[in-house]
Amino acid sequence: MPTKITAPVVVSPTTIKYQEFDLPRIGPRDMLLKMKLCGVCGTDVHLFHGDWNPAYPLILGHEILGEVAEVGREAAVKHNVKVGDLVNAEVLIPCNECYFCERGDYARCVKVELFGNISCSRPPHLWGGFGPYLYIPYNTRIHKFPKDVIPEAAVLIEPMGTAIRACKRSDVTIGTATVVIGPGPIGLVSVVAAKAYGADPLILIGTREDRLALGKELGADHVIRIDRNASRDEVAKKVRDIVNDHGLLAAVVLEAAGTVEAQKMGLGLLRPTGVMTIMGATGMGKTVQLDTYYELLLGEQRVQGSNLSGWAYEPAVSIINSKRFPLEKIVTHTFPPSELKKALDYSANRIENAIKVVIQHE
Repeated sequence: MPTKITAPVVVSPTTIKYQEFDLPRIGPRDMLLKMKLCGVCGTDVHLFHGDWNPAYPLILGHEILGEVAEVGREAAVKHNVKVGDLVNAEVLIPCNECYFCERGDYARCVKVELFGNISCSRPPHLWGGFGPYLYIPYNTRIHKFPKDVIPEAAVLIEPMGTAIRACKRSDVTIGTATVVIGPGPIGLVSVVAAKAYGADPLILIGTREDRLALGKELGADHVIRIDRNASRDEVAKKVRDIVNDHGLLAAVVLEAAGTVEAQKMGLGLLRPTGVMTIMGATGMGKTVQLDTYYELLLGEQRVQGSNLSGWAYEPAVSIINSKRFPLEKIVTHTFPPSELKKALDYSANRIENAIKVVIQHE
């Protein structure tokens, strides 16, 4: 194992420098991962461009797949791992002491920290998955994969967990008429999660033919291609015809596009007593007007958010290990850490029809 490594560090908006770091000494409660793959997320793109007050300098990357390189005695017992195991580290590092952590809802931890969003000026510096090694503190939750797992599927565990959390919060179960809006990476894994939970019929809506076709491969029963000027009533008629249940619309809408237009559309595809779960981030300051009388009050509809992936990794591991769905097809491009800026550009601008872009380490 080397004593020094080089990692890509975002030092200011859109500026990456490759800096040298010492590998940390690993104590009884610590662990060190040698990174294999790390997915590029929209969050990484935002932080790269300076959105959300990033704690520069940063080693980005939180969709983690790595191999245990070194592990302390207490950490090995807690995480049930040994050197050489292939694992995921959850993005959330909870405090395990606050009000929400004490009640088991670590996803709402008020002191939570996230891999890829901790300044690498803080020792031991290696806080992001785009570096070749990742330091794992004791409070991290770890999940193991078998050696025969498909790596390009396993690296999707964090977005898959995000989709599963949304399905659980929406009460998706066998026979739930479900619409997913937006066939991007989160929308596509939401198709897999909803199908695994029994959604039927499962309808995927989007503007890009190639992504809708992939959605069909991943489990969507029906796809509806729309243009950006499609009316809500026009799409609602197509959904109603597919659902074919007493003239009703969807029981659940999972909004994964992250636009105001998609959220407006989603509300119009929901039956009375239905739930729309917002997964896509529109950004701060953007608002959607709701019909609080006819839809929310008289229709008893529910609109809620679902953020990140707490308590959803275990079922994500099961879905990935089952190999029931060709999740690896979502990964369209891989780049080495030396081409991180290019990888971020491909992800942000969908160059060459990029869907999920991944950083691949040696």
